[in-house]
Order: sequence, then C-alpha cells, then structure tokens
Amino acid sequence: AGHTSSMATKLARRTNLSKLFKGYHRCFRATSCVSVDGYKKLLEDRDMQLLKQKIGGFEVTPAPDLSKQNVTFEALFRRSKFCQLGNFSGSIVMGKVIDVVNDDLYIDFGGKFHCVCPRPKRCGKSYTYGTRVKLLLKEFEMADKFLGSARHTSLLEADAVLLGHMTQKEILQEELQENILY
Repeated sequence: AGHTSSMATKLARRTNLSKLFKGYHRCFRATSCVSVDGYKKLLEDRDMQLLKQKIGGFEVTPAPDLSKQNVTFEALFRRSKFCQLGNFSGSIVMGKVIDVVNDDLYIDFGGKFHCVCPRPKRCGKSYTYGTRVKLLLKEFEMADKFLGSARHTSLLEADAVLLGHMTQKEILQEELQENILY
C-alpha cells in the first residue's frame, strides 16, 4: 500500500509540473529563432535598464563598438583611462589592496606601478586583501636622479596617500563606469 501511495504522489507531482511548464517549449522554440546578435542586443538593453534603475537619474549611454571600426592606436590611447587622468599630482583615484606586509598596504590603482601606503593606526585591521580604497596620488612613478648616477632611476612604485575606504556608492559608480567604457 505504501508503494502505491508513493507512486500516486510522484504521478501527481509530475502532472503538476507538466501543467506548470505547459507551453514552455513554445517560448523556447521562439527564442531559438532569434539571431545571436539580436539576443546579445536584448541582453545588453536589459542590463542597461537595470543599471539605470540602480543609479537613478544619470543618463547612461553605451560606448561605441570599436571592434568593427578601423581604429588607430593614437585614437585608442586618447580614449584610454591613462590619458583621462591628465595631471597625476593631486588626483584622487580608487584602488584595491593587493597585499598586506606587516603594516604596509600594497595598493593597485591601475597605474604602471602599485603604491605602498602605511596601514592606518585607527581601524587598521579593516584594511585587508581586496579592500577598495581611495588614494590621493602624488606621483605616478617615483623616479629621480640619484647622487652619482648618470640616469634617472625608478623605484618601481607610485607615491600616494591613503584617504580611506571607498563607500558602496563609489564602488557601484566605479563598476558602472568600467562596464560602460569597456
């Protein structure tokens, strides 16, 4: 008797599921006729709508598709984030802690070299691997002509001051900007 009741339960579940998914195959067949480019465009439009809802009143415009154009290196370089920085000294940039050695934080901000900042004494334990931070960039590359040297020598790091943690709003805006530009 127990075996037949479990069979009846399975049958009831199966019929309920078939009612739930009735007509589902028709939708699947219809979407399979859409071209890959059309489907990609549909997903991009949906993503743009979701981003507009998250951000609010900002106008979001997609970046031009450079893959189909014959673009020179000079044009790409002018549009790069490197050129958008302009004069480096005094710029506030966002970075991510990539290593912690004793009380030194190694921070990647997207420049040629990382910067090394001392861990703050107040709330210092909150600065761990992967923490998003704000930096005041002093020098993009610390290089100088040292005594007795004929050429400039690079210390292979940037000079920056740690300003603190990034807020959730700043993190969201940075991710949005990265998605739009690239």
